[in-house]
Amino acid sequence: MTNNVELPLTATGQDGQTWHLYSFHYTSQDGEFVGYLHALDDGHAEQRLQELRHSAVLAGRVVEVVR
Repeated sequence: MTNNVELPLTATGQDGQTWHLYSFHYTSQDGEFVGYLHALDDGHAEQRLQELRHSAVLAGRVVEVVR
């Protein structure tokens, strides 16, 4: 068993468009961290990050990756 979660560098959406993996950095009182999201292009990635800032909620702890 591995403790890593693998993310695809690209993914094809239902409409056939290619979604690319982007990283974002953030700082909290606990230090600096990184997160990831998929988007169509740089502008779309920035838009999705803004949406995350306004609407993100914690869904729960990840304890298992099912393949």
